[in-house]
Amino acid sequence: MSTLRLDTIQDQAGNNASTPDEIYSGRAKAWVNFNGTFGTSPFTIGNGGIRAAFNVSSITDNGTGDYTINYSNSFSDSNYAVTAFAKNNDNAAQESFVVSANLSDVYTPSATQIKLIENTSSSTLANDSNLACVAVFR
Repeated sequence: MSTLRLDTIQDQAGNNASTPDEIYSGRAKAWVNFNGTFGTSPFTIGNGGIRAAFNVSSITDNGTGDYTINYSNSFSDSNYAVTAFAKNNDNAAQESFVVSANLSDVYTPSATQIKLIENTSSSTLANDSNLACVAVFR
């Protein structure tokens, strides 16, 4: 059996480059599974605040339910899509994330980070959850 080793895969025109690590990781440009109730900011894999991640170096806890997700490798621009969910085992209400600096002020994503606010469907107040997952596609 042979092994193929390479740094980058591109289409025939030399566009749409992907690394083997990106392909292995599911093609999201960044994703993270973290504990929003973790006590030490920034959250990292090393300190246990981040359970698993791809292209996320750390998460800054800005306050209750308010997180800044910092990318390990910057994107070329901020034109990407984000999907996220959160669940707190102690709370029956469903939670969601919104891209926002606070609940009344819109935040623009950047090439190096995105800021998310978590709130419940039963409240306009920010909330921390012990299971939060975010994926970024570009």
